[in-house]
Amino acid sequence: EDSERATYEKLSRVLGHEVNNTVAATGSVLDSLLYYSAQLTAQDSADFTTAIDAVRRRNASLGDFIDRFTRVIRMPDPELRPANVADIMDDILWLNREQCKTREISIGWERRDEVPALRIDSQLMEQALLNIVKNAIEAVDSARQQTGAPGGSVKFSLVREGDGARLSIADSGDRLGEVPPRHLFTPFFTTKKGGQGIGLMFVREVLNRHGFAYRLASNDGATRFDIWFPAAA
Repeated sequence: EDSERATYEKLSRVLGHEVNNTVAATGSVLDSLLYYSAQLTAQDSADFTTAIDAVRRRNASLGDFIDRFTRVIRMPDPELRPANVADIMDDILWLNREQCKTREISIGWERRDEVPALRIDSQLMEQALLNIVKNAIEAVDSARQQTGAPGGSVKFSLVREGDGARLSIADSGDRLGEVPPRHLFTPFFTTKKGGQGIGLMFVREVLNRHGFAYRLASNDGATRFDIWFPAAA
């Protein structure tokens, strides 16, 4: 794992240098080209400006991709402090409630045990859990669009296990049903059209740096992400 991280750190430095230099130079050229739009006819000027703007957006998207990849690879070590995982999930639930309602997706708690505060980096963990829930919602929405059938669900379970806990996030979309398990956390692998394959890479890195066990699997027509939190020391 250390060897793999070192390889990706080297890759991120090379990619970051090359892509950021290219993005900056290309952006400068595109800005200069816009100067000539005033010399064109109204019709041609509009088409010219639209095309330049499209390239600029793609340029910015490429730069953002590299920034996201770099943030994953150069993630700081977690700063562990006692925190309530249920409270973090409640915030995520409220953040996504309205969009799920609009898409006719049921989202909420299936089980919510009282669990003591757990030692985690709240900011890193919240971002990782947001990624998991976002993937779950998108899987359900994708299945709904493909089948035309309304409904679908994303359910949370927090189960106390001794002095620790298991958090489960399950969705009825089951986008992983045909995906070989070895591919699930492979960098840049994605089941989403237009996806970049960085979300699960980020989640894996956060959980590995915390030392938490986890499992992502498809079972009985649903996809479930389990995370085991040990007791706070």
